[in-house]
Amino acid sequence: MTVVIHAPHLSGLAPFAAEPGTSLSRTSILFRMPAFPEGSFMSAISTTARLGIVGAGVAALTSTVLALGASAAAAPSVTGSTLMETATHQQCVAEMDTTSMRCFQTEQEADAYANARQATSAWKVHVILYDPSGYAKPSIRLGSEGKCTKKKGDVDGVQPDLGDLGWNDRASSFVTRNRCDMKAWNGKGYDGKHFKKYRDHDIELTGLNNKISSFKTT
Repeated sequence: MTVVIHAPHLSGLAPFAAEPGTSLSRTSILFRMPAFPEGSFMSAISTTARLGIVGAGVAALTSTVLALGASAAAAPSVTGSTLMETATHQQCVAEMDTTSMRCFQTEQEADAYANARQATSAWKVHVILYDPSGYAKPSIRLGSEGKCTKKKGDVDGVQPDLGDLGWNDRASSFVTRNRCDMKAWNGKGYDGKHFKKYRDHDIELTGLNNKISSFKTT
C-alpha cells in the first residue's frame, strides 16, 4: 500500500509516499521540507512540524481503518438466505408495505440478520407474526425505516396487504418489537373486523386467528 498525505496549506511541504508493501501499522508518514541551517530557529520549527504531521497522519489513518473494519464486521449477512419462503427457509425478515424479504433456515439466522440491520441503519422490526399459536415457526419479522414513537395512536408503520408476502389469513400469534404496538384487520386495506385497541402480543390471536390481512403499528 502506498500512503500519501497531502498538506497544500503548508507551504514548502512536498508529500512523500511510503514504500509499497509497507505494513500499515508501521507506515511512516513523512514530508520533504526545505533545508534550514542546523541549529537555526526555522530548523527547530521544521523538526517540530514534521513530528506533529506524522502524529496527526498516523492517528487519522488508524481511525479510518478501524471504522472501515467495524463497518464490514457489522454488515448484515445474507449467506444461505432465499428471497422467498421455502420448505427449508421459513424464518423470514420483510419490508413492510413491500414484497421484499429474505428467509433463513433458523430463527437465530433471521434474528442475526434483523439485528445487524437495526444496528447499521434506521430500519427497525415492528412486528413478528407466527403461523401457529404459541409463537412457533414459521415466522416473519416485519420492519420499516423508523422506529415507533412514544406517542400512542399515531401511525408509525403500515402493512395494507399481507398477501403480498404470503401471509394473508395465516398468523395465529404475534409479538411486537422496539416499543411498537399493533392493530390488525381481517380485510385488506384496514377493512372489516379489527382489534379494538393496539396490542403488543397475543399468543393465539383471539378473535382473528388465521384472519389477519392488514395491520398498522404505533
